[in-house]
Amino acid sequence: MKKLSEKLHYYFFEEEHSEKISLANIFALTEERLFGFPLALIAFLSIFAIPGTSFIFGVAMLAITLQLCFGQSKPWVPQKLLQMSFSLGQLQGFMRHLIPWLKRIEKIAKPRLTPICHSLPGRIVLGIIASAMAFLVILPIPGANTVPAIAIFFTALGLQEGDGVLSLIGMAIALVFLGIIIGLLWTGSNIFQVIFQ
Repeated sequence: MKKLSEKLHYYFFEEEHSEKISLANIFALTEERLFGFPLALIAFLSIFAIPGTSFIFGVAMLAITLQLCFGQSKPWVPQKLLQMSFSLGQLQGFMRHLIPWLKRIEKIAKPRLTPICHSLPGRIVLGIIASAMAFLVILPIPGANTVPAIAIFFTALGLQEGDGVLSLIGMAIALVFLGIIIGLLWTGSNIFQVIFQ
């Protein structure tokens, strides 16, 4: 079976296409990679998104991660999102960034600690933490959207490749970031109390 990076390269750089390609066309390439690739793709878009688009990508990620929380076996992606289309040139530029990353990860990714990705309890835990990260992407906090999107990206790649280690890396990034946020809020609360006592 061809690796996903090979499929994407063939689809975008070797096949003939019209000037517009929808997300539905791209997701159709992923076959059995049900949750992983759509989530990884949206997270990657969010990492490199233009300012003001984080809300859109955050909502899309939250819609998918919540389905993991509820034990869904296949993701439901909003039809409006699937119908979103991009110019071939835009997508080729985007794929020039994504495909090298996929190739690097495919070299080290392998099925390991698979219950984290394939068991119902494991997927629920991944879904809960990834949902928290997606919610942070939605919030209009300057500079605080990138790290949660990176955490979701690694978690999603783990789901895609059946690699629990990759998903654990994503979870570790998420938990460290949550710890920093909670620490900052706690410190800010204490400072506020001291000033206004």
